[in-house]
Amino acid sequence: MQPAISPDGDWIAYTSNRTGAFEAYVARVPALGDRLLLSTDGGQARVWSDDGSELFYRRLSDGAMMMVPIAGS
Repeated sequence: MQPAISPDGDWIAYTSNRTGAFEAYVARVPALGDRLLLSTDGGQARVWSDDGSELFYRRLSDGAMMMVPIAGS
């Protein structure tokens, strides 16, 4: 849910509850095969940095804003 495409169009960030908890993931576009789990304590409301090198999300446990560098963007 809540997909967000990176500024360069190479990545899609989204939330999934496939593990039983709502976590933030990214996957390369257009492959979408290998997804990377970003959060470990819940993650939603993702926002890309202007250059696509970082992804911000809100941690569900305490509402803190988290940042993850995205290599190869």
